[in-house]
Amino acid sequence: MLKLRDALEISLIAGGYAALTVMVAPIAYGPIQARVSDILLTLPFSKRFGWKAIVGLTIGALLSNLASPYGIYDVLLGTLANLLASSSVYASRRLPFNWKLTLPIGIVLGIAMIDLTIGYILLGSIYQVPLAYAIGGVTLGEVLTFGIGGYILALGMEKRFGQEVSKKDEAGAEGGNGSTER
Repeated sequence: MLKLRDALEISLIAGGYAALTVMVAPIAYGPIQARVSDILLTLPFSKRFGWKAIVGLTIGALLSNLASPYGIYDVLLGTLANLLASSSVYASRRLPFNWKLTLPIGIVLGIAMIDLTIGYILLGSIYQVPLAYAIGGVTLGEVLTFGIGGYILALGMEKRFGQEVSKKDEAGAEGGNGSTER
């Protein structure tokens, strides 16, 4: 059963993502896009938010893409892109390396997922935007927001919350035995 605190955190992340996206709408959609809200895609890396961030970011993408000029295609593919990208970041926590290495791996995989779903499928295949322009524009925006901005956010989150989660909380939140050392 979902706890009230978890539901509130999911709602805040979803609302924050959607609001940030819609506020910068002219640059949040299209072949050259810089979704400032994609900085938040690194939240699942934090022990503090983890799976709740994946849910919130996915819902946030769904809500923000309702305002997209690309219609139902962006609602479906954009939501899928966020689910895949945030899940990649979350999954990278499990890699047996230092978190300063695993986080960039998760970010690169996440950017690749966004490039595939938005740059290649949505813009290139469905809307016939030249692939170099579609993928190049999406990649540039994602490197700036998700890559650089998200990495900076994750550094701050790790510094703030990285050591605060007790072994008991980790075991309960992650469904494991608490051995999620990075």
